[in-house]
Amino acid sequence: MLSTWKQLVRSLYVGMSGRARMVKASVVLSLAILTAIGPIAQWIVDNGEVRATIWNAFPWILAALACLKTIAAAWVAARVYRSGVLDDRTLVIGAVCWLVAVLALHGLLVWLVPALLVPRYLLALVAILAIPLTRISAAPLALAWNRHR
Repeated sequence: MLSTWKQLVRSLYVGMSGRARMVKASVVLSLAILTAIGPIAQWIVDNGEVRATIWNAFPWILAALACLKTIAAAWVAARVYRSGVLDDRTLVIGAVCWLVAVLALHGLLVWLVPALLVPRYLLALVAILAIPLTRISAAPLALAWNRHR
């Protein structure tokens, strides 16, 4: 049920834009990425050196993705604020709700996964990446953009 909800949220801003070309391009891009994942995954599985390198760099990869997500969310929040779609209070409430969800997921992961198996900072990065932020905050902007065309 949570996976279905997350998939719906991921494509929410594209559908709210009202542009048929953008929706179709999003689907084609998603399918192209899914098509490329297979050969890349097979190459990683077949090559032990690459697999070891990726495994050693995994925390850094998650940290970089979390930073990119935070930067994208800040950019979207600035655009939403400048456009006047949402007021300050709504933006702060949305950020606090996201933070509470991340902390709740992190607490659940810390409770379920022993610290000997996975470090707590890695669980925090997983929690940050698992809870949607940028796409949800982009939805009002896409809706306003569609409304004023």
